[in-house]
Amino acid sequence: MEMAKIGSRDTYHKCLKNLNEWKYIDYLPSHNPYKGSRIRMHTFRTTSGQVQDQNLTSGEIVTVSKTNNNKHYINKNKLSKPENLKEVEEFFLENDGCLKNAELFYNHYQSIGWMIGKSRIIDWKAAAKAWLLKGDLFKPSLKTERPFRDYLHVTRDKDYSEPL
Repeated sequence: MEMAKIGSRDTYHKCLKNLNEWKYIDYLPSHNPYKGSRIRMHTFRTTSGQVQDQNLTSGEIVTVSKTNNNKHYINKNKLSKPENLKEVEEFFLENDGCLKNAELFYNHYQSIGWMIGKSRIIDWKAAAKAWLLKGDLFKPSLKTERPFRDYLHVTRDKDYSEPL
């Protein structure tokens, strides 16, 4: 584990099982904690000519990508963003009837690269519907403003031409 720079036992056992499935090794796990598992390695012959058999390999050095191929990548085809402002305006006219909201929505997400937090927007229409639902929260309230309270008892009209 240390030589392979694997810090987790689960990852170590997963790698051994994968190597066993791919027929690179024969992995015979021991279910006894006091007895080690057995691993049998296959002999791979090298040849300078063309590989004739599945068991033979060439003598060339194989470059291995150091990227983790187990990561889940988002399919770029599933990501959607509107082609232009017109498309957003049409959507907002159907759902809200307000072009100002459409322009605000489009400019906001265009400026941040069509992301919500650290995630790309998969469906811009769903984001637009959420924008419309949250829009009621941002409308100015009808509450009256609180009157100004002067806790320090200072005047607002000051004459700076007078000396202190």
